[in-house]
Amino acid sequence: MDIQNEFIGAVYSGNLAEITALIKRGAKIGEDEILHTAAQTGNSEVLKLLLESGGREFIDQFDDLAMTPLTWAAKKGHISSMKVLLEAGAQVNAVETRRIGNTALREVVGDGNLEVIELLLRAGADPNIPGWMQMTAKDKAESQWDEGKFERNRKILDLLNARLREAEKILSQPKSKKSKKR
Repeated sequence: MDIQNEFIGAVYSGNLAEITALIKRGAKIGEDEILHTAAQTGNSEVLKLLLESGGREFIDQFDDLAMTPLTWAAKKGHISSMKVLLEAGAQVNAVETRRIGNTALREVVGDGNLEVIELLLRAGADPNIPGWMQMTAKDKAESQWDEGKFERNRKILDLLNARLREAEKILSQPKSKKSKKR
């Protein structure tokens, strides 16, 4: 077995000692979507170790599905992993436009996990960023509400609209006048 396969296995199993040893032996955090794997497993201690060991530069890397580690953590409902990634500087509104990807918020709004959605919104997620088929998170929530798929979508839609009103309020405030130099 090569070192990268061992590394993937150690990340999946959450073996911190083995992960550390493999990094020292030359395992590469930026290959094989290692941060994505860690985010999917929900082991926030593994994520912390990887980020502290050079993984920060890959924190917003897109995988083959145009998703970031934060998007995977959100999709899987791993709140503690989301917090680790956000505290480490993950971009909450990252979107792969070349492959028509989605933001983390757009990806999860249909799942109805209010805790995940609230965390993303508190971190500054923008409900109006278009993704696949030019559909925003707000569009997706509205379409599901209209179709009657999820009653909880009323709450999700209320959260998204509150975030948008908050942003509009900030943008509509008059800019302070700069003091004139004498």
